[in-house]
Amino acid sequence: MPLARLYGGALFFPGETAARVVCGWREWLASVPEETTSSLALLRLPDEPGLPDPLRGRFVVHVRIAHVGGTESGERLLRPLRSLATPLVDDVTEMPYSAVATIHRDPPGPLAYHEHSMMLRELDVAAVGALLDQAVPAVAEHGAVVEVRHLGGALARPPAVRSAVGNRDAAFSLMFLASGPAAIAARARLFAAMAPWGTGGVYLNFLSGADTAGDVARAYPADAWGRLRAIKAVHDPQNLFRINHNISPAEAS
Repeated sequence: MPLARLYGGALFFPGETAARVVCGWREWLASVPEETTSSLALLRLPDEPGLPDPLRGRFVVHVRIAHVGGTESGERLLRPLRSLATPLVDDVTEMPYSAVATIHRDPPGPLAYHEHSMMLRELDVAAVGALLDQAVPAVAEHGAVVEVRHLGGALARPPAVRSAVGNRDAAFSLMFLASGPAAIAARARLFAAMAPWGTGGVYLNFLSGADTAGDVARAYPADAWGRLRAIKAVHDPQNLFRINHNISPAEAS
């Protein structure tokens, strides 16, 4: 669809304001229109020369914004977020759509890590408390990245054309990215704490190479998974195309 420009970018807040920012962000989401998409990450940035001085080596809360309703309405929408605490960096501005990939500030080169996800049906006050209890030490002590993405909108509605896209019942995705045994143990504690709010689904993009066929299946609706396996059995019965989040062929009955 044609989209030349958007209002987007990042707000970085000090890690010590995490509770205030995460709680405020959650409340703010209740008022945003479908033209606005946001995610939030807790992370510790490396002390490297390529980063802005206020962020180097710091534990931060990274709020990401993409708004397609225009700059004026975007400025109004962001006032409550900007008032939560004094940002270390605020680069939310009008930008060409060709720059949309810069919003998350992902590293330009490859990194070694494991990533895992779970889908959340809601993020109420109790869920935020459980998230912070586990995520803050995981980030501060183990260098993990813990991210929450706001879903809903068109994704939550049945599509005009039938598709295999799943997790339409989820209001949020939760992602944990890290390396090393201690961090992996921290991920297990986080996901166990968040289980009461989980839908049982996973985000397909956030599966690692160690995940099983059962994990991949949880990224799809059950009926779609069955259809995909049946298609695979017809067109790739030997599972030649398997270096992926694999859909194994259905067995002949």
